[in-house]
Amino acid sequence: MAGVTEAVKKYLAYIFIVLGIVWVAIILTGGATLLLWPALTSILSGALLILRPERKFSRALAKASALYGVLLAGYQAYVAIPLLGSVFSTFGTYSVASFTVMALLYLALLYASFGSQGGEAGESLDGSVRV
Repeated sequence: MAGVTEAVKKYLAYIFIVLGIVWVAIILTGGATLLLWPALTSILSGALLILRPERKFSRALAKASALYGVLLAGYQAYVAIPLLGSVFSTFGTYSVASFTVMALLYLALLYASFGSQGGEAGESLDGSVRV
């Protein structure tokens, strides 16, 4: 488990950006434009963690964005569960699986962002060493 946590901390900013791009892909394939908010917060969190990892705002936005992602992806998986017993069971299976994976990734990001405060031992939130 420690290896996974260290990997998430190392690539924290990039995982945020990738998850933001996933939300954009969901919007482009017919999802609600309301999903633009998690896309924006994830991409902005990743960009700020790359550009200014030492700022309190960057760390706070990363935590809030990760919590928002856990809640939203978890809700999307929950809403897709009734589809499993219907004629849309294949779609429901893909939806539940993909949103569960996204929720778990956001949960790992949330854990990693709370686990590293960015100012300890000269290391920033994304794992790079500050001078």
